[in-house]
Amino acid sequence: MVYQGSAGRHGRAWGTNNNVKKYQIALLSIAALGTLGWAVDTAISTTFEHRLSTQLEDSFNLEIEPAVYIGGFPYLLAATTGDIPMMSSEVLDVDVPGFGMMNSRTELRTIEVTPEQVFSGDYTGADVEIAKRTLRLDGVALGAQLGITDLDITNPKDISPQASPQAQAQLKGTPVGFDQPVVVLVDLRIHDAEITMRPVSIVDSPDMEQAQDPESVRTKIMNSFTWSVDSRDLPLLKQASQVVCGGGSIFISSELRQVQFRPELLSPVGVR
Repeated sequence: MVYQGSAGRHGRAWGTNNNVKKYQIALLSIAALGTLGWAVDTAISTTFEHRLSTQLEDSFNLEIEPAVYIGGFPYLLAATTGDIPMMSSEVLDVDVPGFGMMNSRTELRTIEVTPEQVFSGDYTGADVEIAKRTLRLDGVALGAQLGITDLDITNPKDISPQASPQAQAQLKGTPVGFDQPVVVLVDLRIHDAEITMRPVSIVDSPDMEQAQDPESVRTKIMNSFTWSVDSRDLPLLKQASQVVCGGGSIFISSELRQVQFRPELLSPVGVR
């Protein structure tokens, strides 16, 4: 057996400790570079989001600056992949003439970009696979259309936030001339360009149950919860292609496919 003195043992320990320190320094350097890269990438995408938001606000005289989001992380990876997976713009309480307040969200899917567009933030002319705009009407917005100030909207099959959207809605509210709230089930449909909402059943109505002429009250209820609108009068990308109930609201949406990017695609009131 070869005996190693204390100097040999200490030398080996020193070498081991030195290697550990080098390894730790390397890890810290990599982490620092990663953090710096993340910060730079985030700063670039945030700058372009703010620029688009300001441009939309100024160009379309919006009262509220839209919340613009450019998807994909890291953002600069798009210079290599050639596409930005998603871009969106959302505005709350858009005032639609003749209609009132509603919320608007526009999503663009798969935007094909050049490296120059990635680094400049100017995506004009880029090919967009799908552009979808959705208008959301909550109980206040739809209630204003019906003249019912306490309107509540629920999914008739599942009231949880994760429930699948339905082509029906359950409405609860007190129509003009009624003493107590009425609950009805309505169908949501699109006929050509017209969006229609028509009651299919009355779930609950104390007024009708207590009335001397229940059929007359029934007719008033059916009329009170019947509504229609020409979707071409709404700030959609084109006439509506879908109307559903989900999460306590009515969603009306339209889509464009294979279009070229222009800022008005992200505006809550642009493109027709």
